[in-house]
Amino acid sequence: MLWQTIVTLFLTILHDKQARRKMLFIFSIATLLFIVLGFIFLSDFLEQHPFVFSLYWLFSLALTALMLMMATYDLLITKKDIKNLKEVELQRMLGEIKKEVSKKRNDE
Repeated sequence: MLWQTIVTLFLTILHDKQARRKMLFIFSIATLLFIVLGFIFLSDFLEQHPFVFSLYWLFSLALTALMLMMATYDLLITKKDIKNLKEVELQRMLGEIKKEVSKKRNDE
């Protein structure tokens, strides 16, 4: 039940462009902070605990992969939206040309 709610929320966010980009920005900042935290502040602790070290950097890798997948998804959706917008604009222009041609034929 909780898993379904989380997935539904995530899909809703992915379909809204502003929410998707805010989420991508937050993931980018979180990833950078997580990496800096690991290198600067937790380096001694992580050196002493190899299992925690592995988990920490695996989570960091997963966070980076998620960020890259979201960026790729945003790129593909933006590309699709531009293609659809071009198609709509082309159809609008063709409609205007047809109207102009029909007006000229009626005037003759």
